[in-house]
Amino acid sequence: MKRIKLFTGLTALLCGLASTSQATLLPPGGGFTFTGLPTDTQLAGGATVASLLGVPYVNGALSGTVDSYVITGDGANPLGGYSFYYVVHNSGVSPVSRFGINGFNAVDVVPGVDAKTIVVAGGTGPYSADRSVGVGDLGKTVGFNFNNIAGHTQIPGGGFSYTMVVHTSVFKYASTLASIVDGGASANVAVLAVPEPTTMIAGALLLLPFGASTLRILRRNRVVAA
Repeated sequence: MKRIKLFTGLTALLCGLASTSQATLLPPGGGFTFTGLPTDTQLAGGATVASLLGVPYVNGALSGTVDSYVITGDGANPLGGYSFYYVVHNSGVSPVSRFGINGFNAVDVVPGVDAKTIVVAGGTGPYSADRSVGVGDLGKTVGFNFNNIAGHTQIPGGGFSYTMVVHTSVFKYASTLASIVDGGASANVAVLAVPEPTTMIAGALLLLPFGASTLRILRRNRVVAA
């Protein structure tokens, strides 16, 4: 029986991996440029699960707000899980050169993240996207870079970004921090992303006493019944 269950579990896992193998993933330490101005775009879809709107950031001449959304059922998501949307509004004097979200650690395991942008009229599109890697860092930060290169520009004062999208395979979210960079100074801002694995483990540990209590009750009932 155990062998049958193990085989069934492995079959389901392989089927799940096969269904997402066509996605262009952004692995830890990886990066790519958005071709054209840009051509890697998509249409928004699905329903909003949660959002944080108009969250402010400030550090000297660097100031503005960030909108973040958790979307489910986005037909453009090749991974089938939640999609995370972000829009940066720059109200400061200094242009914004990078937006990095610290909330995707270890999501690359099954099966990864897929970064895209949605064109917004009057907005500024990122030139490239990248993902961090290091000791204990399994792709925690997904960053979008706004460079003055190949027809792209930084987000100017009074401007805003295209909608930046990170597709995932997971169905969980939490509040985390993102960084706004102007080439020198940086500012942190609260956004929505995937909870850290340690957070999920801590939550599971909190439930252990309830599971143990339930097990004791079941054993007690069996003894009484006997």
